[in-house]
Amino acid sequence: MLISVILLTIISLLAVSAIVLCVIDWLTANLYLRKLIIVIGLTCVIEAAVAALFLFYQVAFNYHIFYIIANINWIDTGLFTVSFGLLLDSLTVTMLIVVVPTSALIHCYSMNYMSSDRNITRFIGYLSFFTLMMVILVSSSNFILMFFGWEGIGLASYLLINFWYTRRQANKSSLKAVIINRIGDLFLILAISIIYTIYGSVDYITVFGLNFHLIHLTLGTFFNFSINWLDLITIFLLIAAMAKSAQVGLHTWLPDAMEGPTPVSALIHAATLVTAGVFILVRCSPLIELSLITRNIMIIIGAITSFYAACVAGSQNDLKRVIAFSTCSQLGYIFAIVGCSNYGLAIFHLMNHAYFKALLFLSAGSVIHALNGQQDLRRMGGLLNLLPLTHICILIASIALMGLPFTSAFYSKHLIIEMILCFPNILSIGSFVLLLSAAVLTALYSIRSLYLTFYIDSNVLASKFESVYEAPLPMSIAMVVLSFMTIFIAYIVKDLFVRSGTDFLDGSVFVDTQNYIVLDAELIDWIIKIIISSVSLFGVGILIIYYLFYKVSIFVLIYNRLINFTRLIFKFSNRKWYFDFIYNEIFLLGLAKFSLSIALTILEYHVLYYFGPGGLRRIIQSLSQFIADLQNGSIDAYMRVFQITYCLFILVVFKNPFLILLIPPYYLFVYICFNSGWYLWEKLKELTRWIVGKLGFQ
Repeated sequence: MLISVILLTIISLLAVSAIVLCVIDWLTANLYLRKLIIVIGLTCVIEAAVAALFLFYQVAFNYHIFYIIANINWIDTGLFTVSFGLLLDSLTVTMLIVVVPTSALIHCYSMNYMSSDRNITRFIGYLSFFTLMMVILVSSSNFILMFFGWEGIGLASYLLINFWYTRRQANKSSLKAVIINRIGDLFLILAISIIYTIYGSVDYITVFGLNFHLIHLTLGTFFNFSINWLDLITIFLLIAAMAKSAQVGLHTWLPDAMEGPTPVSALIHAATLVTAGVFILVRCSPLIELSLITRNIMIIIGAITSFYAACVAGSQNDLKRVIAFSTCSQLGYIFAIVGCSNYGLAIFHLMNHAYFKALLFLSAGSVIHALNGQQDLRRMGGLLNLLPLTHICILIASIALMGLPFTSAFYSKHLIIEMILCFPNILSIGSFVLLLSAAVLTALYSIRSLYLTFYIDSNVLASKFESVYEAPLPMSIAMVVLSFMTIFIAYIVKDLFVRSGTDFLDGSVFVDTQNYIVLDAELIDWIIKIIISSVSLFGVGILIIYYLFYKVSIFVLIYNRLINFTRLIFKFSNRKWYFDFIYNEIFLLGLAKFSLSIALTILEYHVLYYFGPGGLRRIIQSLSQFIADLQNGSIDAYMRVFQITYCLFILVVFKNPFLILLIPPYYLFVYICFNSGWYLWEKLKELTRWIVGKLGFQ
């Protein structure tokens, strides 16, 4: 009972915070009242964070529970019934400690970061609404309530990215995020529709309990490949997750989302929006486990995304965009390990990533705030002594991101690479190479960002350099707390998720015994383990050597020989592998030109010409003229009408087309009779005129 009250309290506090802040911002412009309401909203979110931590402690360290609370009848149309139920299990509480405490720290950070913005009340309200929708998503007990939260975070992301709505680029970025996420929403709707059609329910417990009985229900055979409904459902769920978690092909909205304020970037890219796609896949593990083709696609997509995003991040000059592509890369790791059926490790890395990526964004926001909005790495440098706390925080986050020994990602990211190598599939070697290369590239772009921001000589304008100052107290508190969480949280909870034989997620996820490869990873040769653990150090060493000795003559000679090739590689990577160009210039512009040509040549000149208002007028006019031409007094025209009518009458009444064969002789007889009668009538009229003329009548 206590656990149920705590979860409902979290949702209530977030709802109160979101509603009160947005309503007060709309009703009044009183500065003091707005500040009071902001403090009340922040207090509600902090209390929700404390409640989430207590809830995790009760579930993780005291006892495991799995039950549904607040099972209220929500939608009832007779044939379709949905309840407003909240599912409380170990997966839910894990996501709650990822979402709510991180959101509370971002709220605290935003109090000072956005203090000069007159719409800060609305901003804090949007953050609270975002957190509320994410809590509903992760604690839902059915697909419809989950979809409600899914759409809610999509709406909140649009409002937050477009918070500075007077900026044209913010308008474009928010629309781009919404449109690309609509693709995922479409496939999620299709998946839910198929689930309801096949299973007759949208409740998790019912659907997951019946999946074994419907595993052989096939959709059909195409090109000698048999596709069942379970494969189709899981592929649709995968596409939905790819759009929300910014995997390659549907990732282009994520870097552009940097147009929002930095706290928005921390919330979207760390703890909420991008993790929603991964959560859906983990929650639907009973379905994912039974579809080998979906898990193979997931491994391929994750490995490619991880390598691609790491390559692009190393060539970006915008600090926030570097971190954004880093998010894509780390989510690729998570997708790959979900494809290997290790859901505990996926959630563990997701939790680690949420903390160190939130710290990375907030530290980057501190740098940007100190430089009055400057985000270009080429216009930074020399900030080591001016921003010591920020430097320590961003260094901790970067070390965790690289996965150096005994940091948070060291316990999860390197284990992911080991698991990929052990996966009994032909895809494992290629995915292993891509993920290992991504780890090296992660170290490269992390050191590059640190070097250009803090260690080189200053490229900051003198007017800005003199006004650089360390982050204020609320921002510093948020960064320090996240630093401690980044360092210690992985060590504290790692046995719950990745220890062999752990039962923490039992009842929340399902793993087929044939796909259990945790023990195989323990048997990997120690040389391979050392190689995997040292790849980040290798990348760090390469970049340090380059920055220390790049002016040495031998390095200058090598660089001059390879300058054309390196410029080509850098340009290709800096343009993000031309994904935006392909989408905009080939697909969108090509589709627009094709649609325009179709509209002009076919729709305008043909369809509308014949079937539009003018075409309808011409059809009626032509039909009227045809009917008028039949009424010309000619016996031939009348006989043609009679013949057509007689044929239709025979076909409709007698339904015997052979009777139409009687028409030619009958028509000949009638034709002779009519012509003879007409001839006699004409002669009779001539005779009458002649007699009248002879008799002298006028």
